[in-house]
Amino acid sequence: MENMLKIILVCLSAVFGCQYGMAEIEWLTTDYDFGVMKEVEGPQTGSVLLVNHGSEPTYISRVRPSCGCTGAAYTEELIMPGDTAKISFTYNPLGRPGRFEKTVKVYMGEESDLTTIHIRGTVIGTPATLDTDFPIVAGVLRMSADHVDFGKVRQGSGRHSYIKLYNTSDTPIVPQVSGGGAGLELELATPAIGPGDVGTFSIYLNTTALPELGEVSYDYTVRPSADSSESVLLKVTADVTPDLSSVSGSDLNNVPSIRIVPATVELGEISGDKKDVRWQFEIANEGARRLNVVRVASGSPAMKVKRQPQSVKPGKRARVEGVLKNALLPDGPFRLYIEIVTDDPLHPVVKVPVAGVKK
Repeated sequence: MENMLKIILVCLSAVFGCQYGMAEIEWLTTDYDFGVMKEVEGPQTGSVLLVNHGSEPTYISRVRPSCGCTGAAYTEELIMPGDTAKISFTYNPLGRPGRFEKTVKVYMGEESDLTTIHIRGTVIGTPATLDTDFPIVAGVLRMSADHVDFGKVRQGSGRHSYIKLYNTSDTPIVPQVSGGGAGLELELATPAIGPGDVGTFSIYLNTTALPELGEVSYDYTVRPSADSSESVLLKVTADVTPDLSSVSGSDLNNVPSIRIVPATVELGEISGDKKDVRWQFEIANEGARRLNVVRVASGSPAMKVKRQPQSVKPGKRARVEGVLKNALLPDGPFRLYIEIVTDDPLHPVVKVPVAGVKK
């Protein structure tokens, strides 16, 4: 109704009918840079101006910011020939540290001619926000996390993730990364991270380049810059499983099948002065074909595998033996794991718990 009244007034102001086309709008600018603002100072407001150089009045029909973090207000009266109008916009930096770029769309007159205003700036986050969003600290560099776990990933497929970064210094930084391994790509999404700005580590896992199935773990050392002595350890893990998409139901009746005997190795109480503790279990093949053992290993330095089979015939068992390095265990209860990777299509990765109490 309000816009209809404006249209009627514009038309009545013309001598011969509606002459909206005679309005000539000049925008003094369509870009606005807030510069650096502090989150703690709350919402900040900017504005741009336009001038009607035409011979007829016009009006602003509506204004649409690009997101809920930006509010807008505008001159609602008719903009007469020679008059100036203002569009104001307010950006709320709460919980949004780093650089931002937003738009405000302005529609003019009966025909809703569109002009887009671009606004930008950089928000310096409060300590509370940075502690929540970027809890990992390496000097002037802060990170959203120090561990990326891809979980179960089918062999032959890829998986992508990312970690957000924040520069707390007053100069640009180029974070440096070392480490990693085959099948994993990590790169900085932008050439540098400006002061108070947010960057991104892009992480891609390519399982076709991995040497083996089962759990994989890679460590990266991250530094804010090449000459920085500050660093943080970034860990990337995944559990790579076989691709069974081409295996039919009938094929699964003619495959190896693993079973661990016993399912858990219970060592009971262990005296603190004992050097090594031996443990063992058996791998049973309850399937119709030979079971090939790809790997038997533990991620714990306290667990050492001394003996393992290369394969197990159908209906047979084979023993796995090892030692527990008592000196590497903390006092109290413990529960470590031995990982077994085989060509059993239904259970390619099996974890065997080894539990006890160090006195």
